[in-house]
Amino acid sequence: MEPAKRLSDPTLFRQQAYVNGAWIDATRGGKVSVSDPATGAVIETVPDMGSNETRAATEAAGESPSANFLGRARRWVCRPSRNWARSRSTRRARR
Repeated sequence: MEPAKRLSDPTLFRQQAYVNGAWIDATRGGKVSVSDPATGAVIETVPDMGSNETRAATEAAGESPSANFLGRARRWVCRPSRNWARSRSTRRARR
């Protein structure tokens, strides 16, 4: 069964990339098949994005207002885990 048919709203299924607020196709127009690793059956196709699309996406991500916030938030979330891991490695080294 096609993925779009499995959705309650088939318009949600897109075969494009969302870059800088817009849905875009691959510049070269190519597609890549995505297959189920268990069966090898082709599930669907996705756009074969190249370096131009990748560059546009990374530039747009760097210009987003949340770009700096996400880095600070990531540090805030990861700091306790980092501190815990460091304390564990220090305790093991002392044994």
